[in-house]
Amino acid sequence: MIKNKKILIIGASSDIGLNLIPYVNDDSNFVGLHGFSTTERLYKYGSKNIRIFKHDLSDMQNGISMVEDFINWAGGIDIFVQLTGIISNPVSWEDITYKDWDHDIAVNLSIPFFMAREAIKLMPEGGRILFTSTASAAHGGGANSIAYGSAKAGIEFITRALAKHCGKNGIYVNCICPGFIDTRIHSKAGKTQNEIKNRINSIPLRKSGKTRDVTELINFLISDSNGYVTGQCITIDGGDFI
Repeated sequence: MIKNKKILIIGASSDIGLNLIPYVNDDSNFVGLHGFSTTERLYKYGSKNIRIFKHDLSDMQNGISMVEDFINWAGGIDIFVQLTGIISNPVSWEDITYKDWDHDIAVNLSIPFFMAREAIKLMPEGGRILFTSTASAAHGGGANSIAYGSAKAGIEFITRALAKHCGKNGIYVNCICPGFIDTRIHSKAGKTQNEIKNRINSIPLRKSGKTRDVTELINFLISDSNGYVTGQCITIDGGDFI
């Protein structure tokens, strides 16, 4: 259990975010939980030490303002966790529009960077930044998610760059790269049940990952148990991209 920290989780209403909350839900912490279209999934966690933020993070100023609001409420920030990800319109690279491309790059890459930068300004020694990419980003991404995959590849670059530049201040920056995890994103991306079954059968372990497989790793990376891991983009994919 993480204690005595000020923690902001972007995308806390996601399946992975909901599984992460118990690791940080301690009376000694100040915790900001962000959601937008699914904020209602967070309501049961409301308390004096937990604040729910409902911001549309397709807007840059909304993202920066939310970090500022959290810092003003909590009195600082120790841990920034970014779990957001969106595919506006799952179509092939031949059919994607500039509008959808621009939107996915902004939501998945640009806005998370500027939010993290805002957090780093007031982050003390030992602070933690945790980004989320995808296991497929280093392998050309999915057939119908070129903008999303490009943005997540950019997140991996940012992870390494910030780890390099912020290490002198004792700030750790890491990134998780989940593979085929059992969450709602697959159906939202337009995959049929048969496609999902075939995809699972192509994984060496012949199963999808569980949210706990991801959150156990996040908990380690953002906790004081992690004393020397920074600048890493860690794949959790059951051997899918060996």
